[in-house]
Amino acid sequence: MKLKLLLLASLLSFVSPVMAATAPQIVHVGLIDASDIKGANIMGSEMMKHGMMSLQADANQVKSGIVEFQAVNFSHVFQHEMIVVSVDDPTKPLAMEDSVSKADEKQFKSMGEVSELQSGKSGSLSVDLKPGKYLLICNVPGHLMAGMSLPFTVVQ
Repeated sequence: MKLKLLLLASLLSFVSPVMAATAPQIVHVGLIDASDIKGANIMGSEMMKHGMMSLQADANQVKSGIVEFQAVNFSHVFQHEMIVVSVDDPTKPLAMEDSVSKADEKQFKSMGEVSELQSGKSGSLSVDLKPGKYLLICNVPGHLMAGMSLPFTVVQ
């Protein structure tokens, strides 16, 4: 019996580091606009004009590998989404579709998305990310221009 326990403990010592290395890194993302603020009376297009929307994350840098984004739409009014976009330079603006006030999704590399989250809803996305620069964006018309973009870095 002792031999079996020693053998099991020995095997677990090899398995545990491997399992830990493959566990996803979790990043919590909040999709936020001024409707979240008690007493805010700026709504609709006025909110978009004033840049009163944002994405916030509990980490802006992770190690390469599986990353699980857990997104929550804190808005009381608006539908939001979160797209992970691979970019060379996160400070450079994305190409826009002017007629619909959103980024042209044919012009960027999407790594995946949590789409169409209604007010108060949440969703998740797991993606294997390589080292590089990324943006987390909401591409609902007008929302990117209202401030819903967040630089995100993946390191070795």
